[in-house]
Amino acid sequence: MKFPLETFEGNPFDPLKTYSGKPVLIIFYHTSCLGCTGRALPLAYELSKNHPKVQLVVVHVEFKSMKCSKEEVLAIFTDQKPPFPIYFDKNAENFMSFEAEGTPHWLLFDKKGQLTHSVFGSQDGAHNRLLYALAEIEEN
Repeated sequence: MKFPLETFEGNPFDPLKTYSGKPVLIIFYHTSCLGCTGRALPLAYELSKNHPKVQLVVVHVEFKSMKCSKEEVLAIFTDQKPPFPIYFDKNAENFMSFEAEGTPHWLLFDKKGQLTHSVFGSQDGAHNRLLYALAEIEEN
């Protein structure tokens, strides 16, 4: 795996080490993706509230040809304050390492840090797959 990611301050961040022993749900998104900002990020927030045993990690993917400033990333949130921390995937290294299909793309890791589910999208089908995956991970 290519972790770490970067914090807003440019510090390295490895979600699987930071949240070792806890399930982790990672969402890769891009600020210019309307499906991400209109459906996936609100869904991520909802999932984090309904599944508090699973740690949500929100990752803005920095594609080489589609860079966004920190201000642009924050601009999609009311008062420029996201309800969760946002991390950066510089040059889309993690995105590509996990063979993400596009944005939004979700990765669910179990307590041992093993990838259990990889889901592309934010519409009903993806939403349902995520709900089933979260239910399964919470049972174990």
